[in-house]
Amino acid sequence: MAESVREVLYEERRHASRHFTSNYPLLPFQQSNGADKGGFLSFLSARGVSRLKEKWNQYKNPKSMKKPVSLFISPRGEHVAVAAGNQITILRKEDDYQEPCGSFTDSSLVLFTSGAWSESHDILGVVDDADVIYFIKANGEEITRITKRHLKVSSTITGLIAQDDYELQQSFLCNFTVLTSDGAFHHIEISREPSASISAIKSSDLALKRQYTQNVFCFDYYPELSLFVVVGSVAASGKSESCYLSLWRKHQNLEPLASIQLEGLYCEQKGYATHLAYPKVLISPREAYIATLDMNGCLHLFKLDKETYLVTNFAFQERINSGVTDRSLNVCTDILVEIVDFTWWSGHILTLAKRSGFVTMLDIVSGMKLIENEPVYSMPVLERLQKFEGNIFLLERLSEDRCDSFNGNRQTKDLHHGEDGSNQSDLSRFSWNLISLSERSVPEMYKILIGNSKHQAALEFAGRYQLDRDEVLKSQWLCSGKGINDLNTLLSNIKDKVFVLSECVDKVGPSEEAVKALLAYGMQLTNCCKFSEPNNQESRETWDFRLARLQLLQFSDRLETFLGINMGRFSVWEYSKFRVMPMNEAAITLAESGKIGALNLLFKRHPYSLAPFMLDILAAIPETIPVQTYVQLLPGRSPPNFFMRGEDWVECDKMDLFGLQQMNLQFGISIELEILIPTLVYANENEADISTSMSLVAWEQLSDYEKFKTMLNWCREENVVESLRNKAIPFMQKRSHRVSLATQQQISDGHSLVDHTKSESFLVSWLKEISFVNKLDICLMVIEEGCRELQSSGFFKDEVEVVDCALQCLYLFTVTDRWDTMAEILSKLPKKQGSKTFIGNLDQRYKVAEGHIEAGSILAFYLVPKPMNYFLEAHSDKQGAKQIIRLMLSKFSRQRHGRPDDEWETMWYDMQCLHEMAFPFLDLEYLLTEFCGGLLKAEKFSLARSYLKGTSSVALAKEKAENLVIQAAREYFFSASSLTCSEIWKAKNCLNLFPSSRNVKAEFDLIDALTVKLPNFGVTLLPMQFRQKKDPMEIIKMVLTNEAGAYLHVDELIEVANLLGLRSPDEISAVQEAIAREAAVSGDMQLAFDLCLALAKKGHGLVWDLCAAIAKGPPLENLDTSTRKQLLGFALSHCDEQSIRELLNAWKDLDMQMQCETLMTLTGTKSSGLVKGFKSADKKDSLNSVEKTLSLVAKKPPFEHGTDWQLLLQESGKILAFADVQLPWLLDLTRKPQHGKKFTSDLTCGKQYVSVRTQAGITILSWLARNGFAPRDDLIASLVKPIIEPPVTEEDDVIGCSFLLNLVDAASGVELIEEQIKTRKNYPETCSIKNVGTTYSMLQNNGVHCDGAVQRRELLLRKFKERNNADSRLCL
Repeated sequence: MAESVREVLYEERRHASRHFTSNYPLLPFQQSNGADKGGFLSFLSARGVSRLKEKWNQYKNPKSMKKPVSLFISPRGEHVAVAAGNQITILRKEDDYQEPCGSFTDSSLVLFTSGAWSESHDILGVVDDADVIYFIKANGEEITRITKRHLKVSSTITGLIAQDDYELQQSFLCNFTVLTSDGAFHHIEISREPSASISAIKSSDLALKRQYTQNVFCFDYYPELSLFVVVGSVAASGKSESCYLSLWRKHQNLEPLASIQLEGLYCEQKGYATHLAYPKVLISPREAYIATLDMNGCLHLFKLDKETYLVTNFAFQERINSGVTDRSLNVCTDILVEIVDFTWWSGHILTLAKRSGFVTMLDIVSGMKLIENEPVYSMPVLERLQKFEGNIFLLERLSEDRCDSFNGNRQTKDLHHGEDGSNQSDLSRFSWNLISLSERSVPEMYKILIGNSKHQAALEFAGRYQLDRDEVLKSQWLCSGKGINDLNTLLSNIKDKVFVLSECVDKVGPSEEAVKALLAYGMQLTNCCKFSEPNNQESRETWDFRLARLQLLQFSDRLETFLGINMGRFSVWEYSKFRVMPMNEAAITLAESGKIGALNLLFKRHPYSLAPFMLDILAAIPETIPVQTYVQLLPGRSPPNFFMRGEDWVECDKMDLFGLQQMNLQFGISIELEILIPTLVYANENEADISTSMSLVAWEQLSDYEKFKTMLNWCREENVVESLRNKAIPFMQKRSHRVSLATQQQISDGHSLVDHTKSESFLVSWLKEISFVNKLDICLMVIEEGCRELQSSGFFKDEVEVVDCALQCLYLFTVTDRWDTMAEILSKLPKKQGSKTFIGNLDQRYKVAEGHIEAGSILAFYLVPKPMNYFLEAHSDKQGAKQIIRLMLSKFSRQRHGRPDDEWETMWYDMQCLHEMAFPFLDLEYLLTEFCGGLLKAEKFSLARSYLKGTSSVALAKEKAENLVIQAAREYFFSASSLTCSEIWKAKNCLNLFPSSRNVKAEFDLIDALTVKLPNFGVTLLPMQFRQKKDPMEIIKMVLTNEAGAYLHVDELIEVANLLGLRSPDEISAVQEAIAREAAVSGDMQLAFDLCLALAKKGHGLVWDLCAAIAKGPPLENLDTSTRKQLLGFALSHCDEQSIRELLNAWKDLDMQMQCETLMTLTGTKSSGLVKGFKSADKKDSLNSVEKTLSLVAKKPPFEHGTDWQLLLQESGKILAFADVQLPWLLDLTRKPQHGKKFTSDLTCGKQYVSVRTQAGITILSWLARNGFAPRDDLIASLVKPIIEPPVTEEDDVIGCSFLLNLVDAASGVELIEEQIKTRKNYPETCSIKNVGTTYSMLQNNGVHCDGAVQRRELLLRKFKERNNADSRLCL
């Protein structure tokens, strides 16, 4: 069957282009790593087992080729994703795919192999060569990713399918289907939650179906019919002779439809040096054909029966052209080999990308190529829009070293590298370009060629398709320089004479000769329109040509004038400006510059145009120029000489008559024919001093409404009615009659598309325009006259029209002082009684307008004027309306002070009227609130008292009324210029409206504090100054510092603070703190101590520093050591980090002092007092005595302190004081046997019954440890002896052992323990000391390996814990 074959016409558009990721490494097309080497023993390790498993998976699932670039297109083309290396660039249709809307780059160096768009959610799913699936938003943001391990599969992932089914997507955002190489389908659902959780379900398995493949190489999905086409093999090795193409339908499960064996290589095999293409299979858009591409670049075609779904081999006939005999070819013919990529253009047209870079289109039905000049691209990748035929995208890949050769030689070879292991590609040297090919019709293609200025190609295209060449010639002419050659070769060959004539009139050539040639050619075109015998059937085009000839004559004369003025010099820009400039402006410019000769030439060549402006032109001549030089321009007795050219045939009476007929005016006109264009001069009969000059061409170009307006120009209220009756209304009625006849004719023909019932008359439109410029008197006159004799006057069609027009005009007025006139206009309208006018919406509009006029007059009375149209939009600006109310009250109050009460009552009535007529959206409560505020500001307290209680229509809540009174009182109070002025009295009177309110009493307290209490302290603070104080504590501090001794009045200061609003416990504590600090500064430490002690008990932490200073300070009444420790403990609980060390040292000093005082109390001992210093005579002896005492309890000082006791004592006064005063009597206590009796004490932790001797020894040890001195062994032994002397408990032995661990000489401790073993008679006591001795020996032996005190302490705790556990087991 013969079938018509047409050439495919398409538009090529170039979009975004980018470079590959610069840091991407060399990419081998077939990698060979160390895993391929080594014998069987290399797989025996744990790592080898995983490698062996990987080898087995590669054997079962042959690895596919790595694709450096991929193209993923959404079904409708809304988004295009370009995957280049490990980067994905996402483009969108909105900006013609020019700039990325998102970008995604994977941190690892991977290649993206397949992907799919969920267009309904703008989510892209992609798979990389490591079998990781990514889900990415259109902005490049990654939602989530999933690996094979998450899917629990071992096979490689072949591809993704996006399921855009709106009915099923309820509980999740979108879903994808993953197909693995073993034929398994996995369903992935992405949740709607921000975490984007996923769930994977293995939905179906192709490999379980009978007669199906075990390895899937490529597939395609046709969503309209739910068809799957899959290319795979049944052999695990994937040999090419075992490949099958199978067809499936997806319903609840997969249904096999057909299967056919095919030839070709679809997976990577050993022994093949190069692979040209990537495996691919596609169903045609109309599901009639299937095409597959193998790795050798061979394309295989199959026919699909739509009814039976039978798949058969398809053989077509290739034809060079229609004149050559057809010849049958095999499935894989010459044209179907060496193909690197393909896609479907339409139902039976393939787009093929050849190895050489050529891209062609093949009609498989006719066997013909459909592109005459095949384009060439570098390494192209092809994909199509799934939803639209005739739209494909092409991704071109260019390398730096091949760009120039590719552009210079179309026969580029080997653009796709083979898969040789040594052939590597550095992706950073590549860039990609995105190109789209879109099918176009013949007219569209023709327009595109012209729009792209491809004129030669457009001419050839027009010749091929028999198109009008005028459009090409017009484009060439418009793009040309408008020279003489362009005129002869282009413009003269254009058939559209209207266009040619317009170009001759409008365009200015680049030279004088070109301008003259254009004008001459235009004049030549109009010669065919000469006047002949009277003929009423002449077309409008003929008259347009004659008018154009007049313009050509004018421009020709202007050219001659321009050359004369400029002495023969021609300038395109200056002439273009001069030829359209009014002659009077050109003359004034010449006069101002003093060019009298040029001005004289202008007068001689254009006398009629310049005569009305003679005086203005002469006045522009500078006074410095002598009159004699331009005397010839002055009016004289004899007429001047004019340089007039001969009259042209178009300048005749017939043109004047044509102008009169076109204007069809009802008033007197006169025509003054000048050299070029006749001018219409209209003189109003009643106003001879006012005239309007207009050219006939300009009048003809006016619309009917503009002509109607021209008739009423310069009318005033005295003559507007007469002008309307005599001229404008008849003109309007005639035009309306003509329009109605035309409308009836269109209705009878069935072509009327316009609803003329909604159109308005010329008069209504004109009234609305003059209303916009506030001509109220004219509107009043016209509306009054129109309503007086509505039917006979003809002004308005009916009552509805006049009322609607008047209402529209009222809202167009912008004046704010003519409300009486507006009310009068409204009163002239037809009345309601017996009228059908006021129905429905119009009646409501009338009432609203009445209210708005009343509201406008009220606002004007209160000096807040607003135009009429403000009230239409007032509801949208609620804050603006409130501002108007506040402004009304403010101006009313300030305009005249002391207004009587009845005027204020009248204002409340007016505010209610405003609420009803203009501001119904405002609450009456708000209006009453503002009104009462105005009364209070105006000092109308008695009147305000009655309104604050409410009116008949609205009442205020008590809280709002109180707040209103308080705000008004504050305004009075804070505006007081002194503490005795009248504003203070006004504030109190205002507050007296609610004297029993708690909040009002607080305001009275504030006034009392500022006017009475603070002055008693000598502080004068104006209310405005108080308002500027952010914290009332500043005022308290001001009182404390203003007058000496103010801190002594603690109760009065607290009372002032209460009046100022400082009433909470924390605020009162802050006031007491300030008083205490001021007392400390003034030297009254006793008062400061009393306040600090009270604040410490209340937990006021901010006073910690003062408490610490008092605790460390001189003695005070009731300030004993215990109280000092209490203050220091409080300071430690609230101090900053920097002060902790200092306070801890002070605490230790107090603790040591307290221990000494306790021992003094117990023993009745008294120390010798503090060291007051040594006399120079006995200084050395005293230091020697102190040194001797220290040497009894401590070893030599450590190295950092030096080795000289005297130097250390001289440098540290505190050490000297304790060693001289406290240490001697403490040593004495440790030696006296009478102090060995045990008693209860709280000085030691963990020991309740100790002796005085023990306490004295512990005190000495504490002092030595604090000052960094090592105690002597005999001191420690003397301390241990009374502890372990019978009678003792096991706890006493443990404590004694703990002390013995501090001995430097462990043998001394052993001697003490052995002595106790010998002397003890009680068996339990003996066992106890033996156990302690054993533990002591173990600890000493293990302690050799300890590096410090911390490790020794841990060792001690661990050993005692082990001992306790052993004892517990024995008890059990």
